[in-house]
Amino acid sequence: MSFWAGPALPALTNLVRYADRTVRNYAIATLGVIGKGNAEALHILRGAATDWKDRDTASVLTRALNDLGEAVQTSSSSSN
Repeated sequence: MSFWAGPALPALTNLVRYADRTVRNYAIATLGVIGKGNAEALHILRGAATDWKDRDTASVLTRALNDLGEAVQTSSSSSN
């Protein structure tokens, strides 16, 4: 994770559970890109993978976790 990404993590991790799907999905995708090497970002995304059932968010979560090196599927994406 770059030095400049660290200060953004608190705001992004708060937005992972934001009610607006667009904001939430952008936060999740951004964590997948800038969160490499950050255990907290990985933990937050793993937890969110069990919380969100809508197809769009599940897809973004799967991609973000894969970007971080996690080979997982959310329950919504595994039923496709």
